[in-house]
Amino acid sequence: MCLIAGGSAVCFLIDALQLVVKSTEPCAPLVVLFTCSDAGLFEFAESTFENILLLNKHSNVKVSLNLTDQGDPRLKRTNLIKFQHLKDSKTTPLPRPQLDAAQKEINY
Repeated sequence: MCLIAGGSAVCFLIDALQLVVKSTEPCAPLVVLFTCSDAGLFEFAESTFENILLLNKHSNVKVSLNLTDQGDPRLKRTNLIKFQHLKDSKTTPLPRPQLDAAQKEINY
């Protein structure tokens, strides 16, 4: 199963992840894709997803978090300042024309 959400729809992904990690029955593999252009929301989603997934390291879940700036130079500067530390922890800059992004993969 694949769940995709952006921005404030993160709450639905949180609900889904909580159901998967609390399930006593084996679940099908789950892929979660999340994107937003707000550094604070990205940081919240990253922290929340990691904490939920740590509850069950055998939950067969792959999460992809994407922080984009949509070409806005002010947003790009803010995001780069706030997430400089992510370059050292499983974050990959995505070289795409007209789209700057940071991506973090979480696998359990």
